[in-house]
Amino acid sequence: MNFEKNVEKIEEILKKLEDGSVSLEESLKLFEDGVKLTKECLDRLDEYKGKFEVIKNKIGE
Repeated sequence: MNFEKNVEKIEEILKKLEDGSVSLEESLKLFEDGVKLTKECLDRLDEYKGKFEVIKNKIGE
C-alpha cells in the first residue's frame, strides 16, 4: 500500500476512535491497525530519506 493511502486509513481510524462510536474490542483492533500503518509510514519515510541522501550526495559531487 502506498504512503498516502496509509495516511488516509490512519486518519479514518483516528476519527472512529475519537468519536467513541466503536466498542472497546473494536477500539483495540483499530489501535493495533493504526500502529501497524504508522510503522509502515515511518519505514517508508526512512526509505525516502535514504534515497534523498543518495541524490543529494550525487549532486554534491
